[in-house]
Amino acid sequence: MKRKSNAKISGLAIVGAIVIIALAVIIIEKLGKNIYWIIGIIVAVIVLRFVLKVPKVKGFLGELKVRLIISRGKKADRYVLNNYMLIEDGRSTQIDHILINLYGVFVIETKNISGRIYGKHEDHNWTQVLAYGKTKHTLYSPVKQNATHAYRVAHLLPEGTPIYSVVVLVQNNDQYVNSPDVVAVKNLKGYLKSKPTSISYEQMSKYYEILLLNRAKISNLEHKKHVKSKSYRIDSRVCVRCGGKLIEHNGEFGHFIGCENYPDCKYIKHIL
Repeated sequence: MKRKSNAKISGLAIVGAIVIIALAVIIIEKLGKNIYWIIGIIVAVIVLRFVLKVPKVKGFLGELKVRLIISRGKKADRYVLNNYMLIEDGRSTQIDHILINLYGVFVIETKNISGRIYGKHEDHNWTQVLAYGKTKHTLYSPVKQNATHAYRVAHLLPEGTPIYSVVVLVQNNDQYVNSPDVVAVKNLKGYLKSKPTSISYEQMSKYYEILLLNRAKISNLEHKKHVKSKSYRIDSRVCVRCGGKLIEHNGEFGHFIGCENYPDCKYIKHIL
């Protein structure tokens, strides 16, 4: 019985293949040269799907989406700085976006992270879950990362300037993240208007001019060298913010290495 059923399946498969080949021949004859256009479009779609999965491309598209959102509206109502480079004590910092409007100064970090993301505001490390839980990755908290960016921007502007650290998840997967500093890109527009009006048009212009004056002109290659140097300084127990010594502390959330100049400098490095 099994042999007969297998024979039937094989026969149907052969008939199906013949039908498909016959249809393909008929389509090619009917379309003629137009078939090459169709093949070209199919190939282009396949290549595009592949390119869109490349991390650098995904990151660029994510930042572009945020740029479009923060650039909407009247030019007089906001100032925008994209890919802002800052050098402090010989070390560079790259900030995705800085938005200045009547509500304050928003220091924005864009993250295009796939899967489920688990993390809390106070956590130093978050968890990325992929493949229905089969794959897990640990990543440094974007909240902590961007807090350093906001800290450095605050040092440039007058004391009391309302500064908000914002981490934008462009894949809208913030369901399992518990932090007031994290927002899905679909909610970014509303978030930027949720703060109380705090500064005037004159202050907006002043802050923008200060940031322009302090904007570093360095290449991406130079920035990468600074990042490597920064990693070396952490390994050498030198504070990347102020140059002070890093010493061990025992806090509420476990052991960590913090700057000796605390509380003036709040830099800490979590011990894994």
